[in-house]
Amino acid sequence: MADFSSLTLQKRGNSNDIVDDSHADATLETIHQLVVSLKHQGYHIHLSVSGGRRLMSLLAISVAALNFDRHDHIWHIHTPEATVAQVRNGAHMHVPPEAGVKLIRGPFITLGAYIPNSNTSFKTAEQEQQDHLNQQERTRCQQIIELATARQLDVLKAFARGLRTPQVASELCISEATVHSHKGHLIQHCRTIWNIPESEPLDYHFLCQKFSTYFESDR
Repeated sequence: MADFSSLTLQKRGNSNDIVDDSHADATLETIHQLVVSLKHQGYHIHLSVSGGRRLMSLLAISVAALNFDRHDHIWHIHTPEATVAQVRNGAHMHVPPEAGVKLIRGPFITLGAYIPNSNTSFKTAEQEQQDHLNQQERTRCQQIIELATARQLDVLKAFARGLRTPQVASELCISEATVHSHKGHLIQHCRTIWNIPESEPLDYHFLCQKFSTYFESDR
């Protein structure tokens, strides 16, 4: 079983604040390298982003989204105002359970669960993951293209340009009912390829979102 590592990232005072883009980039890279090193050692990470500087928290969450998997967690420590007043300036180092201090789990997307960590810079790793995800989406889009009939493909391209059903019908000189029929087949193909349940509504917005970039890159 892997060990656990607890990271609490805070900055207090003004002397070491992040003051410009280069400082933010350097801080981001430092956190990234630390997290990658811990993950390669097999640690499961519990990250606390409570208190301190907001930008530090944002940078840490960006690193977490890129590198964390299902074993890792982000936490916010909630402390009631009354308890904060009692412990201000180190008046108390420990508080009892009834003080109301509690951990709240923060939801986030874990790309690291699907793409292995690499010993590269944050920006390089980010681009590698984006390229990987883009390629997955292009592969899915290509599967739809191969399943579609010629006329369904015409309808798909029209929706990908942002047209709505009446506009598609007018441009292709077909009835709106025919457009709806072609759209229904395309949506069903998408449900299969993207593994989307029937209970989740899909419409032409999905086709536009998924295929606008695909067809633009082919022009």
